Amino acid sequence: MSAFKNINLFIYLFIYLWKTHKYWLQYNISKNKLVKLITFIDEDGYYFDAVHFTDVVHQYPINGMGIYGCYGKITNRYGFCSMNIIQSKKMGIAVDPRN
Repeated sequence: MSAFKNINLFIYLFIYLWKTHKYWLQYNISKNKLVKLITFIDEDGYYFDAVHFTDVVHQYPINGMGIYGCYGKITNRYGFCSMNIIQSKKMGIAVDPRN
């Protein structure tokens, strides 16, 4: 599902975590706010960034590689799509029944 088809929509995606970056944004002199920028790959192989703002970072932490279910809003800035995350959850992976 290409993100360009879903601009300004709230959607739920199952996506594979590719890479994370932590950034501290300083809003004013006394407060530092943590923001995570995360690169995901969707089911069609498109790479896109997701933004976890301060309140979401603490409520729904991203811990390690894996498949995540993410709910958020797709935005397009300067021709590049990203997802502003509202909720996220690491999904379990089924155990191989042959073992």
